[in-house]
Amino acid sequence: MDIGNLEAYSPKLIPSCGEEDAIVWELGFADGSNELYLNPGAVITCTKAWVETRCRRAHEKRSISALPALLASGLIKTGKSYTLYNVIPAVLAEALRKQPPDHPLKGIKVLELSGLRVERQAGAAMLLRDLLRVVVKWAAVSGVPVKSAAWQEAQEVLADDPSGPGMRARAGSAVVALLCGFEAPVLVLLDELQALLHPTSARGELDLEGAAYIRDNVLRAILVDSPPTMLLAATGSSMALVWMALAAMPVNGVAPMYQIYQVDVPSTAPPGAMQQLLERSVQRFGLQQHQEDVQQLLERACGSPALFMTMVDRWDAESRPKDTVAFADAYILSKLFQEAQKEWMLSLAHWTDEERGKLLDLANPVIGADFGLDIMDPGLWRFLQPNLKETYGGRYYLADPIQRQLLRAIIDRGGKLRSSWTGLVGPGLTLAQLDWGWVLLQLGEVADHLLGLRRRSDINPDQIRGVKRLRKMLQDLANKAEEKLPPGDSVADRWESFDAFKQALESPHNTGSRRWYQDEGKGKKLQSHRDYLVIFLRLSRNLLAHQKPWERRKWMVMKTVMALPTLLGMQVPELSELVCVGLSRLAPATIMDAKAAADAEDEEWEELEEGEEGDEGEDDVGMAAAAEGADGGSPASGAKHGGATARAVHYDRGPNGAGLVSCMTSSSTRPQATALGSRALPLAIGRTGCMVLHAPPAHIRRVRVAAAQRTPLRVT
Repeated sequence: MDIGNLEAYSPKLIPSCGEEDAIVWELGFADGSNELYLNPGAVITCTKAWVETRCRRAHEKRSISALPALLASGLIKTGKSYTLYNVIPAVLAEALRKQPPDHPLKGIKVLELSGLRVERQAGAAMLLRDLLRVVVKWAAVSGVPVKSAAWQEAQEVLADDPSGPGMRARAGSAVVALLCGFEAPVLVLLDELQALLHPTSARGELDLEGAAYIRDNVLRAILVDSPPTMLLAATGSSMALVWMALAAMPVNGVAPMYQIYQVDVPSTAPPGAMQQLLERSVQRFGLQQHQEDVQQLLERACGSPALFMTMVDRWDAESRPKDTVAFADAYILSKLFQEAQKEWMLSLAHWTDEERGKLLDLANPVIGADFGLDIMDPGLWRFLQPNLKETYGGRYYLADPIQRQLLRAIIDRGGKLRSSWTGLVGPGLTLAQLDWGWVLLQLGEVADHLLGLRRRSDINPDQIRGVKRLRKMLQDLANKAEEKLPPGDSVADRWESFDAFKQALESPHNTGSRRWYQDEGKGKKLQSHRDYLVIFLRLSRNLLAHQKPWERRKWMVMKTVMALPTLLGMQVPELSELVCVGLSRLAPATIMDAKAAADAEDEEWEELEEGEEGDEGEDDVGMAAAAEGADGGSPASGAKHGGATARAVHYDRGPNGAGLVSCMTSSSTRPQATALGSRALPLAIGRTGCMVLHAPPAHIRRVRVAAAQRTPLRVT
């Protein structure tokens, strides 16, 4: 942008439908080119309000504190920098064109700064000195007059030895004096603000004292003391760190959090606006012969204008690779996940695993996170709050499925920070579809635990809050499925003709459920379409929970995730929202009980199958009887005398039908790695069951068990 004439060279904003609250706007640049800007969150309206205040109060000579700076806040890949460099100057220029010639902001100059373009690898002193050098050079080139004392101070600091004593304080003081000492109006556009708050040593170690000094003595002073004719607008790629730093600043005199005018840049736009963006991108890049490829990129972007435009630009720049989906998936892994890592890593590095695990609950739309109890930082709350939805129980989750998956890309099992993204994205799945996979997994656990015909006899669903809504939602889905399923002579025949049901049933990850289905379920306990829907949801859950990224038949993950939306003829976001609403009245503890139940059944069948493999050829019925009867059938007495004992981890009446008696204990078992990534559900609520195994039914005695005097028998 030309630093001499903001009004002449900034782009002009034109609403596509002539209305100020329009979602689609046109940016007209001085060279005659035009670009679309999507404005679903009223970014332009909010920016206009800030500009109006700054113009109205620019005449003030004295005030209690500085007028608010604008902070373009938003999550990952939302177009914050584009908004900073194009939209904010355009709005200001439009307002100034309407002001009289003697207005204090007329002739405003633009200073563009980036925290990534200053020396940050030699500590805070060098960072501040280099920042001072950049501002001094700009002032000299642009011809902006500066107070003589501030100019002299800056020149003296730059002339001294960079490693001299007191350089950090001197350079910091000079930066504040210079920015607050401009004698002409200046618009400062500061990008990558978080980088200024993260000076490091040459070895890459964070300069903690220096970072605190920049936060409390430099940035705070600029926010509190800048004159009315110095307008600051900022953003960054790690807004969590920026907001947490703002909240940590000293509040004596003035609270810096109240010196910020927050403009939230939304992460997604409506489908109609995205389609207009697609049409414009086809024209801009000359992609009329590649409309199908561009449509695939649009689907991969999942409603994010910034992600879509970036992928289109890179795809075109790389000579339009033929496999567009593979390109998009690789781009998301190599670029988007890395950007997410930068966004969160700086702010979460000092957190404990438990704290990060609670933050990860924001990626779970079924349960959510408890901000009041689990996440106390006021800066983080102010940053995230515009991007959250509230559950029925007063907990919160990220509204955008892309952002939920990006958070999962940063925080691994047990609250650990990820070091690898291996297996995080299922083959052929978009991030929105992957997010639905997590919802499907939980639905399979909850539906089977509460309404499945294999549930424990001591569970009375009618006495559990939220089951009525869950039952209605499942019945509605079953009714839709009945209309869409292939024809057949019976309900069972129709479901078994559904390829996804048949393949899930035959999966090696559904051995136990398949035995139950064949022995007790099909045509017996299972009668209605809802019964079969519930067992299908459980089969899908088992496959998603256990299919590893390195296993063959990776296509099964995609087929499982997309089976229900395809069968019902529903879009993934629509179905996911419907299911989340159906689960919304259940208490978090109920959902976690269902998870613990499913995990326990997994462990039970895994060890039973191990026993079957290891004891081939033994008399299973006789050995099971010996295990059960050695010492009157008492597990405790069996252990006492060195005989056989039986132990089982319980969650519910598993596919074997064994009666299990619960005694609840705490557990800190690490989550599993699955086809959907790490099995990391909320840490704030967690319990599993430890059970005593009663006499199993006859069909379970197929499993070989070995009784020995030296080691207790394990049946788990």
